[in-house]
Amino acid sequence: MIDISPKHLEEVRKILRQQLPHALIWAFGSRVTAKASEGSDLDLVVHSPDDEALPLGRAREAFRDSNLPFTVELLDWATIPEHFRHEILKNYVVIFPSEIPENLAG
Repeated sequence: MIDISPKHLEEVRKILRQQLPHALIWAFGSRVTAKASEGSDLDLVVHSPDDEALPLGRAREAFRDSNLPFTVELLDWATIPEHFRHEILKNYVVIFPSEIPENLAG
């Protein structure tokens, strides 16, 4: 479960579809752990199909320019430290795509 409205989740997915169509994206942090407050951001981690670092600048800009009532923080799985990966793996929600492609299913 993710603590954002269905309308806002669809807007997030629309931006992801436009900017990162081939990536697998997880939400993590306070909006997944039911500890979000009104001003909490949405933390997302992006997995590329080939485990290479992705350019996230345009996606970040699209989120900044959106009408979402919260900040979206994008991180790249390929570039974050191992200890942080372990923290994310404890509690996350796949938000994009809604079906996981075979090459990312593990």
